[in-house]
Order: sequence, then C-alpha cells, then structure tokens
Amino acid sequence: MAEAEATAGRLRLYSYWRSSSSHRVRIALNLKGVEYEYKAVNLLKGEQSDPEFVKLNPMKFVPALGHGNEVIGDSYAIALAIFGGQVPRASSSASRPFKEGFESPVGWILSSAQTHRIASIVASGIQPLHNITVLVSRLYLTSWHMSSAICLLHIDSVLGQLVFCKRFIDQKVGAGESVTWTQQQIERGFTAINVLTNPNGLAIENLIQLKGCAGKYATGDEVQLADIFLAPQIYAAIERTKIDMSNYPTLARLHSEYMAHPAFQAALPDKQPDAPSSS
Repeated sequence: MAEAEATAGRLRLYSYWRSSSSHRVRIALNLKGVEYEYKAVNLLKGEQSDPEFVKLNPMKFVPALGHGNEVIGDSYAIALAIFGGQVPRASSSASRPFKEGFESPVGWILSSAQTHRIASIVASGIQPLHNITVLVSRLYLTSWHMSSAICLLHIDSVLGQLVFCKRFIDQKVGAGESVTWTQQQIERGFTAINVLTNPNGLAIENLIQLKGCAGKYATGDEVQLADIFLAPQIYAAIERTKIDMSNYPTLARLHSEYMAHPAFQAALPDKQPDAPSSS
C-alpha cells in the first residue's frame, strides 16, 4: 500500500532513451534531485501515435511529464518549470541592489537572456531541423517516387512509423544525404553558440562585463538552462553524427564538464531503462 501511494505521488516521465529532448528533461530532474517514474515510449515502434499516448500529448512527441491528470508535453516548458525561467531578482540589500557580480540591471537581464538564447538555438534552431520527422517530411514530400496526393493522405501515419521513415530515406535518397543534412544543421548552430559562449566573442559582452561566458559552464560557473539544452545536443553530435568538435573548442570543453557531472552522467541515453544495453 505504501509503495503504491509513493508511486502514485511521483512524477511520470514519458521518455525515449535516444531522444535529446527527453535527455534535457532527465538532466533537469536529476539536477533538482526529483524522483520520477520512467515510462518508455518506443519511437521506432510508433508508440507515440498510440491513442493512449496521444491523449497525454496530442503533439505525439516525447518527453511528457505527468502527475495525476496533469501532463506537460514540451521539453522547454518542462525545463523552465523544473529549473526556473525567471530573470534573476534584485537583492533586497540597498548596498547591493543587483545580483552579485553585476553592477546594473542591464548586466543581469542580459545574462538571463543569454542562457535562454542558447537554449532556444538548440531547441528551435538545431534539434528540430534534423529530427527524423523533419528529415522524412523534407525528403518524402519532395520525392518523385510518391505522388503528392499519396503524400498528403498518408504523411501522418508514415511519420508515426520511424522505422519505415529511416528505411525510406536510406533506400530512396541514400543515408549519406540525411547525415549531410544533419551535420549542416548542427554545425550552423554550433558555430553560433561557440561564439556566444566564447568570452572574447562578442563586443557587447566585454563592454558590459557580462558574467558567465568564461565560466565553468555555458553561461557561468553554475549549471543553467543553456547547459541543460547544450549537453544532449553536443553528446548526440559526437556519438551519432560524428561532428568534428575541434572546430568548436568551447563546446568541446563544455562537453568534458558535462560528462564529469553526476546529474548529467545519470541522464545519458545508454543508462536509461529502455536503452538496448540496459535490457
């Protein structure tokens, strides 16, 4: 009875081991020491399109975080809810009216904006563009092998079966094209982020003495929202896409810091219950 009550009160994380969006949320939960029940959703089998899961997240994406009847189905919203998304508050001390390390509200407002900016680049400017659903939509809808009528009629069901999607891409356009497209999207985003996280990269940062870019992590000496989004993207770029990180020295250094952090280690894909190595 006690065990059942404890489980009922625990958060439920609907996740897929290789999903970088799920990876972000696992990191955030681990950093806050929040216990959760892991609910595997096998994207390769199309379980995200099962009617029961669609009730939880009509977008048919992972992750989704549930408690009771409440479900949040977006990794950015979940990360903000867990990790906090507010601008740093001013100190109540009259002698130190602003956040420590900043002499004006401009500094700490821009510091908060910087971590959100980096997280947003990953969440909307890198990861979605090489997601399998985008790949198959781009290649499938423009393929001469299928009529436009068939494409429009069946695209939703096709996207629900990622095994078919991957096979279609490999057979019709070649695996190399999808890899090239993925590398291009990651490298474009990494180039921008490498500049943003470089302490000498932006003149405005030096001008206002914006803290953090020369710190241990992406935007400071403490883990912030940017790190939660960066870590899975860098990991996937290295392990799955084989990106040459020598072109992004700051991001390569950050990767080493993330891999040494217990909360990040526990969130790694191959350590999840539904990872092939775990079974």
